[in-house]
Amino acid sequence: MYLLSPEEGSAPRFRLDGHEHLRGVAVAAPDLAAYGALLAAGGTR
Repeated sequence: MYLLSPEEGSAPRFRLDGHEHLRGVAVAAPDLAAYGALLAAGGTR
């Protein structure tokens, strides 16, 4: 899973005081129940 799809191009950026910075991105919360199910099925940490 990518934060930006290929259609969206490169990561969003902005300039501040002549320097380029990455903009913040919103990331969906992880599904901790799915992670627990993977561990119960024999996964390791």
